[in-house]
Amino acid sequence: MGIKRLVSCRSAGKVYSLLRIPASQGEGACAARLLVGERELPASLFALEHRKVRELGLDASFAYKVLVMPFLNSRIARVEILEHGTVIDSFPVRFDALKMASILAYRTKPALCAAVRDFDRDYCAGGYYLAFDHGFQGAEDDVWRIRIDWQGDAGAQPGLAVYGADGEPLEFTSHVFEYQPGLLTQDGVRLHRLYLSVLVKGSPRDFVLVARDSSGRVASGFCSLDGRFFNALRGASDAYMSDACADDEAYRRWFERHRATPGQLAAQRAMERSVSPLVSIVVPCFRSNGNYLSELIDSVLAQSYARWELLLVDGSPEDGVVAQAVARASDNRIRIIASSENTDIVSNTNVGIEASRGELIAFLDHDDLLEPDALHCYVAALEADPGIAVLYSDEDHIGEDDLLCQPVFKSALDVDLLYSHNCVTHFLAVRAELLDQIGLSSVDVAGAQDYDLTLRALAAGVKFKHIPRVLYHWRMHAGSTAGDSAESKPYAHTAGRLALERHFVQRGIAASIEDAGESFVYRVRYELPQPHPLASIVIPSRDHADMLEACVASFLEHSTYDNLEFVIVENNSEQPETFACYDRLIERGAGRVRIVTWKGEG
Repeated sequence: MGIKRLVSCRSAGKVYSLLRIPASQGEGACAARLLVGERELPASLFALEHRKVRELGLDASFAYKVLVMPFLNSRIARVEILEHGTVIDSFPVRFDALKMASILAYRTKPALCAAVRDFDRDYCAGGYYLAFDHGFQGAEDDVWRIRIDWQGDAGAQPGLAVYGADGEPLEFTSHVFEYQPGLLTQDGVRLHRLYLSVLVKGSPRDFVLVARDSSGRVASGFCSLDGRFFNALRGASDAYMSDACADDEAYRRWFERHRATPGQLAAQRAMERSVSPLVSIVVPCFRSNGNYLSELIDSVLAQSYARWELLLVDGSPEDGVVAQAVARASDNRIRIIASSENTDIVSNTNVGIEASRGELIAFLDHDDLLEPDALHCYVAALEADPGIAVLYSDEDHIGEDDLLCQPVFKSALDVDLLYSHNCVTHFLAVRAELLDQIGLSSVDVAGAQDYDLTLRALAAGVKFKHIPRVLYHWRMHAGSTAGDSAESKPYAHTAGRLALERHFVQRGIAASIEDAGESFVYRVRYELPQPHPLASIVIPSRDHADMLEACVASFLEHSTYDNLEFVIVENNSEQPETFACYDRLIERGAGRVRIVTWKGEG
């Protein structure tokens, strides 16, 4: 009686088959190979442990092996089972027939499929385990992110080969993305993990990638791609790379679960506070949309924190829009501030600031909305930490369909990020005493006055506080900068660059500001001190001369920095080529390469 296939199923570009082998043949060390014509492709054979045999109710008088091989779309191949290098059985494989066999197996023998599916995932003790992480579509060729795990010798980094479905070698290039030696996994196993970026020429939809150790210390491993797995990986990778704000419907569901409930708002209104600052909300208005302005006023009236004043600086009183909206609201906390003339948004904002009576001054655009707990969250933060001088929150956008979309979840103040674009924006609020200290914005930063204020507050060294709640809704419409389009207000981009330039002058930092190619995004180029300070690159080295030479050569050939040195830490290397490499690097480095020796372990 020969070998019998009990079940075969597909998963992740591979075929998993449970083989029943006569006990007399299955006791020795068995292996498998896959033949496509005259070409040999990798296949793996693993023993099914006795405990699992009993759980599945299989006849224990047989041995059971799990065969793992690549799925080769529309190909005919032959599998050979070997024992101590001798073929003990073979059988043909029709991959087109395996498609239907796999579908039937999952329906009729689900327990067996579950037992063998992805069986090789936990078997990296003696060999390499390879898996696809992501696939990225290029202009001509695809790039695949590959993960390789193994145990044992950390220095046994594999060599690669790529084969097509017909067994022919394919052209490819690979680059090390990340290497994690001695990684402790969640299940307590310590292994080595290597991430590679592999570009396969021609973007084939089915191929086999093989990892081999030239020294033979680690058994070969493989991963494979077929059309179905290709589509699944591509879809997952597209989702992985997509804009975090892409699924607006999902965001709206999330937001409804996380916004303040009526009960929470009622509790906020009933709170007794140790501090109750007056919050002045300054809103410059010019040719305002009556409906938008009324909605803004309603969102302020709905605040659970009641000690506020709303100052509407009316830059176009002739149209009567602001006066009508205030009359409808009928609340004496709302004041219309007359602007002598509508010169620019900075001047109108400054008029509102000068008329304010609050200890905290907040800024709101005339077409945007606040969440009802916005002021409560800000005052609670001040109550917890009186040292806070500037506050801002997360925000989202109101689309032209009046639905919330495109959330912006911010971080604590990131100065480098702030230097590239205004990552603070809304809902900006500052202590009045800070404005007394740093002064008001000048008219030449109109359109970027909030960015200018934030930068000047940063230069003053005050404390910023990010409130991690979506409290501000920024309306998107023609004429708004909410879509980050410089076309609506081209002067705002220039004003932002001017504000940033002044900030560096104020701080005494030598730098130039460039446009980064995107609206309202800038690139800071810092001037280096003279003479240029020495930068020392420390490289631990233990054999692997080819990698070391490539590393140092990449700096010598491509770095534009003119004051570098390389400190190579020699640690118990054994290969003569390593020391010959040191000599070459010292000569090539012309005084910039030093070798120091450390005899310790590791």
